[in-house]
Amino acid sequence: MHAVEEALNAAKEAAEAGRKVEAENRAKGAFLATMSHERRTPLALWDAFIRALSLHEAQHADNAAAAARALRRELEATSAPSCGMMDGRTRMAASQVLAEHRERDRAYDERTRHGTTEGAIWPPRTAAGGAAPPP
Repeated sequence: MHAVEEALNAAKEAAEAGRKVEAENRAKGAFLATMSHERRTPLALWDAFIRALSLHEAQHADNAAAAARALRRELEATSAPSCGMMDGRTRMAASQVLAEHRERDRAYDERTRHGTTEGAIWPPRTAAGGAAPPP
């Protein structure tokens, strides 16, 4: 049963990571909403970067939440005639589910070049590849 508890704790941690990203995004939005227009204008590039990075990281949070759901389904469907066999089966199931979701995250980062193709790059680049001028 120790493996089941470990797997459930991993699922809870993944869900908590997703909630943390959402809270940080809300805090950033509230901060920018209270700044005056004059102060926000020079930060337009920074704000675009933060938005792109937040969207990129939100996808990672969605992947973590999906991993937690998949792990829970897998563990709920696992049974065995003894505690020792249950321990082995839950460890194997958890390892497989987590490996699949780690691969999904790795592929996402590779596809987006860690968010670069989504605009999460600092300093920002122009279409020609050079640094973007200030607004």
